Amino acid sequence: MASTENDVRVAIGRCLTEVVFHLSAEISPYFKKGGLGDMVQSLPRALSRREFLNITITPYYSTLKGNPELIIEDSVEYNDRVYTYQVYVAISEGVYSLFVKVKDSWIFDKMYNTGLDIYDGNVNLSHFLFGKITAIVITKLTSSPCTLLTHDWHVACVYPYIKQLAIPAMKLHVIHNFHYQGALNEDMLHLAEENIEVDFKIFLNKFGHCSLSGMAINQADTVITVSQSYAEELSGRSAPHPNLHVLELADLRGIVNGYETSIWHPELSEYVIVPYNKNSVTDKLKNKKWLIKELRLEIDETRPILLFLGRLSPQKGIELFYNEGANFSLNIEALMALGAAFIVCGEPQENEIDKKFQKLAMSIEGDFRYIDRYTEELAHRLLAGSDILVHPSKFEPCGLTQLYAMAYGTIPIVNPVGGLKDTIVCELKNNGQGCGFWMEEYSFKGLYDAIETTIFHYEQTDVWSSLIERAMSQQYDWDLRIDPYVSIISEHQRSRRREL
Repeated sequence: MASTENDVRVAIGRCLTEVVFHLSAEISPYFKKGGLGDMVQSLPRALSRREFLNITITPYYSTLKGNPELIIEDSVEYNDRVYTYQVYVAISEGVYSLFVKVKDSWIFDKMYNTGLDIYDGNVNLSHFLFGKITAIVITKLTSSPCTLLTHDWHVACVYPYIKQLAIPAMKLHVIHNFHYQGALNEDMLHLAEENIEVDFKIFLNKFGHCSLSGMAINQADTVITVSQSYAEELSGRSAPHPNLHVLELADLRGIVNGYETSIWHPELSEYVIVPYNKNSVTDKLKNKKWLIKELRLEIDETRPILLFLGRLSPQKGIELFYNEGANFSLNIEALMALGAAFIVCGEPQENEIDKKFQKLAMSIEGDFRYIDRYTEELAHRLLAGSDILVHPSKFEPCGLTQLYAMAYGTIPIVNPVGGLKDTIVCELKNNGQGCGFWMEEYSFKGLYDAIETTIFHYEQTDVWSSLIERAMSQQYDWDLRIDPYVSIISEHQRSRRREL
């Protein structure tokens, strides 16, 4: 039976707790570029299981997966031009996912779907237009108090319109990565409509710069970031980002991400060759054998496979993998000399990065493999078949890959910053209680020493088995991690009642 705009309104009317709108540039499985897509899929589902009604709103991209149904078609004027917009809906796991599109146009592809660095990029008309349309759609669906969660800078243009339309929303802005802020130079302010341009000028005069992320922080009731340590790095100004002063007056909270264990679990995954759990972890070896054969590795199955899995960007510490001197491949060769195979898998952020890893793949003899793409299938199978995850990020707001790795019994090596510090208990510092290893310093030496130590533990079968069991026992299911979000929403609900 086809859904209608009224169906969504009826669901909102029947909600006895709170309606929560999530605005994001991506949502899995419809459109995913990174961990943000996973979170915006799983967080609303977890809140729905706590009886909140969750509605996600994202752009309708030309590459969107699935076939959502059209429920709204209307028009909006923006800077003297009239745009006909459409809203589509898909319903899954109790969550209404809305997709906004300008009719006969893919203008919203410019928000997120162009260039190699999807998280950065230039602010353009599409961001402002999406913000206005989204605010109008919310008013069409409800006039009652609600909660608004905006995820990162791409959707932050909704804030001036929330204020202009007097939408009774509690506003929560989630910083997934403050390295990307959506900088808005003064000569770009003409993109904003005259009636909201003043908001950006006030912000510019107050802080000396302007960004969409900053606007969201300034107008949100509470700002959330995705780990306690990253929140402390932001507020303590030790995070390697500009414009940290805009957070001075923010009600900043740190909440570690969870994930959907029904998707990222080696026993439940649709992609794992031989399913297993922590009680049948010997079957992990069968996945390793498959991976060795699939990638034509020469390594003996008794030796470890190292895996880097993620975006190939400077943030992720990939500079540690190559030597800029005469012997370009020296670092990887030194790691492989420890008796390990090494797989690097991920989409390169820049062409130069891709060239460097292609050069490594051509110059190194032996068991080094470079896979210049990311798919869900690859990720699940690589995690199931590898022994050690190498995750040396310079900074990491939370990170999900290390959580997935632990679920698959693949032991993480991390640089202890942000969420990596909060989620990985170092075995060397907590003997017999750890679930991974820390680098002692951010350098190739720090990485080499950590890998050497981890391989030493790998060679002790009983010690390694215990590490795997502890890693696979870590609990990051959203159902067990959702309480802080529930508490913040409830806290604001109580405040709203007092004001009445």
